[in-house]
Formats: sequence, structure tokens, C-alpha cells
Amino acid sequence: VAMIEYGANLDRVTDPSQVEASVQSRESDVCNLLFMGKNWKRKGGSTAVEVAGAMNDMGYRTILHVVGAPEPVTGPLPSFVRNHGYINKNEPGGRKLLEDLLLSSHFLISPTSAECFGIAYAEANAYGLPVLSTNVGGTRTVVRDDVNGKLFELGDPPGKYATYASGVLHNRSNYRELCMKSRIEYEERLNWDATGRRFEVLLNRLLEKR
Repeated sequence: VAMIEYGANLDRVTDPSQVEASVQSRESDVCNLLFMGKNWKRKGGSTAVEVAGAMNDMGYRTILHVVGAPEPVTGPLPSFVRNHGYINKNEPGGRKLLEDLLLSSHFLISPTSAECFGIAYAEANAYGLPVLSTNVGGTRTVVRDDVNGKLFELGDPPGKYATYASGVLHNRSNYRELCMKSRIEYEERLNWDATGRRFEVLLNRLLEKR
């Protein structure tokens, strides 16, 4: 049995130098968390709100940016949440807004209760954005602890996420290293070219055994 990861579904890949510059320019006195997903309940939207709230309670000013979930799904949200609703990345304006959010956020947060893989995680890594998610389904295939993010157990309290995120952010050199390792994970294994190359290697091995 062999496993090959999916790649990020990106029409345009951000240059590594732009990613590095964006990581350097991310504010140190405020944490921007990014939540992306239409399925608010399964993706753990309420938990993401609680994590942002816990970070604010700890004294680390935090804003949660929500993409994909309309207001009727999420219900009323606290003042520290910015709900951008559905963003159409096929339109220039929507594509730029989504790219700006990916470049300026500090973490992609997805406390999901079920996930087959998580292509959004690969896309976040392309922008040097580490992922905070749960150890369920295929997420462990994408996210490697302290390499391109952190996996928590299903049912872990929001404070555990908050403690980890604030701890990483308090050490800027550690945070920058995590971001750049996230980008390397995208470049080396979480893109479709890499997927094709690994498939070719596996296929050739099978052909050699015939």
C-alpha cells in the first residue's frame, strides 16, 4: 500500500520571496486566525470562535476571519470575528481578498470533527500559513506537528489551542521558522507536480516487477 498526498488547488503560486516578506510583516501584537469552510458545524467553526476568545482572554489580541460560512449558518458572532462570507476566488476581487487573508493571517484554524484530507491545509502552507487542526481522518497525512502546524485531539479544550498559538507567536523566530517550514512542505510534497512525480516512481516500480 502506498499513499500519495493531494496537492493545493491554486491557479497561481505565490513566489517564495513574497511569502517570506509576508511572514516578516505579520503583526506581532495581534493574531489573525483564518477559518475557511462552508460546513460550519463539521469544520468546527464554533470551536474556532472559542479559541479566538480564549486568546483574547489570555491578553493576546486576536481576530478570527471567517470565509465560506454565511451569517445564517454561523449565527450571531462576537465582535472579534470578521465574517467575510463566501468568497469567489474565480473573480479577480475575490481571489485578491482571499490571497490577502492567507498572506496576512498567522494560522489557518480548522478544528474539524471529520476530514478526508484537507486541501485547504495544503493551500495555506503555500502561503507560509501553519495549520491548527484535529487529529482525525486524513489530517495527519497533511499536518506534521511543529513542522507545518499542530494537530490536537478531538475534544481538546479551546485553551489548549490558544496556549500553543500564543506560545509560538511570543517567540517570533520560532514562528517564522514554522511558517517557512510550512512553505517547504508545500513545495516538496503538497503540490500536484510532486504528486505526479511520486505516482510515476511507484508506477515504474510496479512495471519493473512484471
